[in-house]
Amino acid sequence: MSFVPRYGPNDPADVVARVSASRREVLLRVHRRRLRFEDLEDCYSQATLELLIRSRRSPFADEQHAVNAHAWWYVDEVLALAQRYREAYIATPRAVHVISRSSTQ
Repeated sequence: MSFVPRYGPNDPADVVARVSASRREVLLRVHRRRLRFEDLEDCYSQATLELLIRSRRSPFADEQHAVNAHAWWYVDEVLALAQRYREAYIATPRAVHVISRSSTQ
């Protein structure tokens, strides 16, 4: 018995894999100021996995559609993680104001 690919030569996951491999360096470099490199890598991996799953459910219209979706999904992951970092590690303006006022008394 031989292995028969489910999607044949036009596997939608292959399109996502090609796009992911070709755009990786560019997207990591563009967003390097937002997060640590390890976090950017995690976001990139998460976006790629989600798009692989999505492509099997509903294939992209063409490769440009996959490129745009991958960039959007990645940026969404990066911005969400950056927002969580800001909320966790940076004091709100009100807290800074209260701290600065109480330290001068």
